[in-house]
Amino acid sequence: MTQNLFDGERKSAQKESAEFSHALAADTLESALQNVLFEGTNAYIDVLCQLTLVRLAEANERTIAIQLNLEDERVRRGSGIAVDALLAKSRLQLAKEQRVVFEGNMQQAADRFTQVFDKVPSPPAMIDPLPPYRLLPDTFDTAITIALQNNPLVANASRLIDVARANQRIAASGYYPRVDVVGVANWEDDINAVPGIRRDWSVLLRSTWDLFAGFSTLSATAQAASQYASSLNNHVFVNRKVAEEVRLA
Repeated sequence: MTQNLFDGERKSAQKESAEFSHALAADTLESALQNVLFEGTNAYIDVLCQLTLVRLAEANERTIAIQLNLEDERVRRGSGIAVDALLAKSRLQLAKEQRVVFEGNMQQAADRFTQVFDKVPSPPAMIDPLPPYRLLPDTFDTAITIALQNNPLVANASRLIDVARANQRIAASGYYPRVDVVGVANWEDDINAVPGIRRDWSVLLRSTWDLFAGFSTLSATAQAASQYASSLNNHVFVNRKVAEEVRLA
């Protein structure tokens, strides 16, 4: 039976790394949930938006068609100008092209809605959501502070720093000896032509130290240090990216 007493804090660092990885997975799950909710919200609102644009384009097209008929009637009666009728025809053609574009965007919005919700949108059953103005912060600084405190991407970047720090300790443990308590119990009966029963017990303190590992420990610690520096830079980048997204929103 062997009980380890000291291993350069490798096991404690591995435990911390596993705990941080577990928290990292939880942050990743939260980020995925928020992305799904955001995608669903966008898909819902986009259908309503494109539907409104199609209706406005159709109304605009009808209005221009009426204006074109009036201009044609004036030209036939001799009180109008042919150029005005031509301009009205040009505006009508542009209105038709714009309506076709909006109808295409509407079809794309419906396809995205179907992909997200696994059903075809039903505009008559959809309502315009009211913006939650009371939940919106009053200033940029307040909004950025809230985002940096609650955004799962920021939390994820912080966990990566913790994991990298624990990995540094794991790599550095190769520089230290390993100390174990080893307990041995032996029972022999008529062994090697010696009659009778023999019982042996021993408790040993065993130390193992790898003095040279082909520079693998040096390389591992250098790699861990680089990953730690990378995680710090990534954390700064994620914070700036989140702040940028808040300003754009």
